Amino acid sequence: MPEGRPPCPADGYIRPPLKAPATRSPQDWHYASEFPETKAYALPGFFRDDWLNGYLLRDSGEPFPGPGGAGVGWARGGGAGGGAPAGGPADVALSDYRFVYVGPKGSWTPLHADVVRSYSWSANVCGRKRWRLLPPPLCGALRPGRLTEDFPRRLLPRHAPGCPRGEALTRAVAGQALEAASRHPPGELTRGQLERALEEEGEVRGVGVARPRDVGCGCELAGAGAGGAPGAGTLSECCVEALSQFALEVEQGAGEAIFVPAAWHHDVENLADTLSINHNWLNGFGVLHAVRMLLREHDEAAAGIEDCRGLCGPAEFQALVARNVEANAGFDLCSLGALLVWVLDGALESLAARGERAGAGRVVRFLQSLDRGGNGRPGEATQQELLADAVESLMVARQACDALAMVVGRFDAIHEEIRAHGGQAEEGEGADVWAWGREERRALREGRAALRRFGLETEGASGDTAQPPATGSESP
Repeated sequence: MPEGRPPCPADGYIRPPLKAPATRSPQDWHYASEFPETKAYALPGFFRDDWLNGYLLRDSGEPFPGPGGAGVGWARGGGAGGGAPAGGPADVALSDYRFVYVGPKGSWTPLHADVVRSYSWSANVCGRKRWRLLPPPLCGALRPGRLTEDFPRRLLPRHAPGCPRGEALTRAVAGQALEAASRHPPGELTRGQLERALEEEGEVRGVGVARPRDVGCGCELAGAGAGGAPGAGTLSECCVEALSQFALEVEQGAGEAIFVPAAWHHDVENLADTLSINHNWLNGFGVLHAVRMLLREHDEAAAGIEDCRGLCGPAEFQALVARNVEANAGFDLCSLGALLVWVLDGALESLAARGERAGAGRVVRFLQSLDRGGNGRPGEATQQELLADAVESLMVARQACDALAMVVGRFDAIHEEIRAHGGQAEEGEGADVWAWGREERRALREGRAALRRFGLETEGASGDTAQPPATGSESP
């Protein structure tokens, strides 16, 4: 840390770690936002293309790369909505997704996927962590199959190679996962499919699960039972044990950074006293995960309060659904739409400044040469830089347009549903629902028009809106 840094009050950030109740450690500490003058660390180049924090920090005055990794053309304060709040612990806690974590040996973070299925990266300043990560096609089977079940807190150790129980669990998961992946569109493994597969493998006896020693488990996990260990005896625990056979386990040392892909569920344990820097981040290569996740959250939130539909107007019902989605996911479709509008407006501004200077025809020929396998050499260095910036802006614009088309499609579907239920102009919360998608449609039209000038199209580009694809899978 730089010399002369101000004191760092941790009150309000301190939480007891799950496995060391006598010890306290900071979690979700927004150090970079609270003390920007310290410039405690430089953002690694691999993680600079960050739409999420670029959007949240756009009015903060703090230089942050944003889309494309350079932020060129993304004016501070551009786009819809307010900027990052300034002043006070409550404001700082909402400012961004950049955190510092400090935890003693033995503390751990429960199984989860990151906010709006964003990417994350974590760099250890000191200490050591163990990560267990589960790939997205299997994560659907983590969701409880019954209202009486809780979401699992941790993945479990893997059985040793050759263990009969481990092999049976692996067969059950692999067969069903391949079947789900072969569907069109590809789907994810569900809890019901996994339970049926386990029954077929003979792992389940009614509602109980045989303990490892009862099915010939020969590895060191044999006989474990208490505290959520393998063979604890319930169908839910057997499902988690089966999925854990496919978890990727990584140990991270001091000075090492780990990248967590979008939608991978993971748990983390500190193997030593550890200080780490962590960012959640989002860009065009993962934004469709966020859109699909929020579409699914919207459907589930609507189903969860369906019995309240008759107690309010149809537009107010949709406003309540959106409020519940934001409470559950930290974002809703309106928030994500505003982020995408900011990204797209910045990309078009950058494209106007650089693409037009480079010449639309030159940019198109450059892209065509790349498609043909050429090296795309534009000649002089200045032209090369202009073309590189223009191509970067075009890529960001297309990614933002594809995601916006899905968001606008859902807004259109919501408005049609309101009309189908006889909805008219309403007061209160329902009044704002009719404005959903207005800025998004404007940005989408402008984005598609700009892309067409450069010979590019977007998903569903035949009209002003596009219907969202199936939301059964979060995998691309």
